[in-house]
Amino acid sequence: MLTDGYALQMATLECLKGEGYGGFRDPPTLQSYIDSRGSWVPYGELPAMPEDDWIQIQQICPQPNISPDDY
Repeated sequence: MLTDGYALQMATLECLKGEGYGGFRDPPTLQSYIDSRGSWVPYGELPAMPEDDWIQIQQICPQPNISPDDY
């Protein structure tokens, strides 16, 4: 369900912030997330980084495995 996907994305956002990443725009509301069929992902707002850093942050704050086909 999209509400579950939203909760996972919000948890990912908090994890990324906890690791010191900033500059995120305000996340969409749950209703906006649902209306967009779950198109918002916090990883889309991260800056470019070296591959080693990218791999490390994905291990610390894994991206949720969510597909619009799941809904």
